Amino acid sequence: MPKRKKKKRFPYATSLLLALVLILVGVIILIYPGFVPRIGREEALRLANEAVERCGVSFERLEETPIVVTKTLRDSLKDICPSLRSMEVNETLEVWMGRKVIRTEPQGCDPLKESCIAVYYLNTIVDKDGRFVCAYISYDKDKFLHIEDICGIQPGVNLLIKPSYQRGEEVDIRVINNLNQSIYIDTWKWDEKLVYKKENGEWVEQKIRIFCPQPCDCSPPPLCVPPMPQCTEIKPWQTFNYTWDQTVFKEDKVNCKFDNTTIQKDCLREEKAEKGTYKIRFCYHMRYEGNLFAFCETTGIERCVEREFEIE
Repeated sequence: MPKRKKKKRFPYATSLLLALVLILVGVIILIYPGFVPRIGREEALRLANEAVERCGVSFERLEETPIVVTKTLRDSLKDICPSLRSMEVNETLEVWMGRKVIRTEPQGCDPLKESCIAVYYLNTIVDKDGRFVCAYISYDKDKFLHIEDICGIQPGVNLLIKPSYQRGEEVDIRVINNLNQSIYIDTWKWDEKLVYKKENGEWVEQKIRIFCPQPCDCSPPPLCVPPMPQCTEIKPWQTFNYTWDQTVFKEDKVNCKFDNTTIQKDCLREEKAEKGTYKIRFCYHMRYEGNLFAFCETTGIERCVEREFEIE
């Protein structure tokens, strides 16, 4: 009988070496950008236009350019483009960039001439290595806005908050003036009637900031200087941001002894807001009287916008 030919087998050491080489190649591809296919012009244009789709405009072309991550650039765009936070200062990035005028004030003025009071640009940055795609709006040379602050919002004064928050979570409140004129708020007292909680079907005002609060102890009352009236202007397309840390002040009483006499003292106890249904009520004026260091308006109608949310 003819002898069967023995099948050739790779030595164990050879198989192990091949596996190690494949693993090493995979690791290099992951950590070394040069091995990753770079994003070309057409793909970058597609990604950029997806990022600005809500603005109802698109870029026709992008320019290939290097940018240096300066500290100013990183700090200015860190919230709009979070990926920049991990970049080193003075690091050079190869990116695709696009820029176009999205709005002028007054409308129809020529951005290349001095007839415009303000010019708003829609910008996009696409990293060639695919690490990030950023889109934002710039104006006044060094001021930036989220595209969500401008694109797709309703005419008028917009109040933006999340529909729900965890108990103790900061509530970020953003007001966007999408009118063709400025609005004004009494900065020194505007949040006195800002937060309300629904209790037994009624909206109850929550004290979130108290001028010169009386502590719930027997110490002498604090010496307080009343704040000066101040009116703040919010121009068209500008935003006003406020963060509420869910602190509320509840009325309470404390017993204090003075010369063998017990006196009950009214005070305000600080605590976190309870779970439930809340609303933000933002009120503003359409004009100011005197100057910006006085009351915004002593006559006329105060206008307000509201939005509900849950604390869970």
